[in-house]
Amino acid sequence: MNPQVTAGPWNFLNFRPGEQVTLAANTEWVDDVVVPQGWIYKNVADQTVQVEQFLVGQLTYMGVPTARVPELGERVANGEFYGHYSTRANTRFLSFNMADPNNPQPAVDEEGNHLDQGQHPIFGGYTADGVATPGGLKVRQALNYGMNFEEINEGVFAGLGIQMPTHSRPDDWAFPTGLENYPYDPDMANQALDEAGWVDEDGDGVRECVSRDYLSVDPAFAGSPLEFELLTNAGNTSQEALGVLLQDQWGRIGAKVNFSAIDFNVLVDDLVGQTYDAIMIFWSFGFPFDPDGISAVFATSADIPGSGFNTGSYYNARVEELLDTARTLPGCDLEERKALYGEAYTILHDESPWMWIGIAQTLAVGQLSIEGWDPHPQAAAEVLWNEESWFVAP
Repeated sequence: MNPQVTAGPWNFLNFRPGEQVTLAANTEWVDDVVVPQGWIYKNVADQTVQVEQFLVGQLTYMGVPTARVPELGERVANGEFYGHYSTRANTRFLSFNMADPNNPQPAVDEEGNHLDQGQHPIFGGYTADGVATPGGLKVRQALNYGMNFEEINEGVFAGLGIQMPTHSRPDDWAFPTGLENYPYDPDMANQALDEAGWVDEDGDGVRECVSRDYLSVDPAFAGSPLEFELLTNAGNTSQEALGVLLQDQWGRIGAKVNFSAIDFNVLVDDLVGQTYDAIMIFWSFGFPFDPDGISAVFATSADIPGSGFNTGSYYNARVEELLDTARTLPGCDLEERKALYGEAYTILHDESPWMWIGIAQTLAVGQLSIEGWDPHPQAAAEVLWNEESWFVAP
């Protein structure tokens, strides 16, 4: 036997790490005739370089970086390129680590017993029996109140952003009716930090830990500054702008944020390895939307350093109960499932293991040499749904 690796209309041809993946037409594909001889996915980490390659014709198709949407959108309107707008985009999120980043541990052992994962010195955590420590929750909520999305929308989303309150888009069927975003409210942010036991005692503009909740876990937390590292992927100019804005906004409420943009592969290693304080990255929602997808992100079964996506070590027994019930509900009544998922999404909003920052109206552009450009709004891949039918004229 000599099985081939296939991807629908394509067969794998070769992979050049950091450069590109090359696919060849699958001549035995049963659905249709594959028109292109192949398909090359280029890996261009720097978005400025990516746009320049498209403008000189080295790329046939691309998703436009947010900061360049107005410029490329105008050129689409002038007939220079094909273009397709969509709001079915990835969400920008920020993950808080709620365990000890210096000693990552899985949530449970082989028998399902909760393990002691330690506590993050700022974002809190859980006791060995799964009970949340209250101080970290207040800090996470304070950072939500301290985020000025209006500034972020202009500086990051080019005015095309939609703020997100939870792990679901507002137009998805399971989105909880009436759930609202955290408002920008510095007074609420400062109050929450005061209540959490973070006070600027020396007047240097950075709060220090005086909380009994933290000190009962580790007395060494006493007097430690409200200071943490925020990471994102280098080369994405809008993500880098977002990090600078959050650094400034949170500085106004007494948090010192050490922001860095690092290599994407290193970032993912830190994220999955659970060795970070806070990380900003993207999460892609599937189509059609699967509300149970949060099980892969916030269930204890996904809290495994090195392989799971519950990288912040979040735990809530009620959320897991709701997901289990909704997943196995006899008859699968849609309204009953919506209520169950809605409660789970509301808890996630309130406890904020992530900050769901927002999604943006996105723009995909293609060269006019493409024959077969026919975006379909109801397809999972709105532009590429018929890629096997494309022909690129020389």
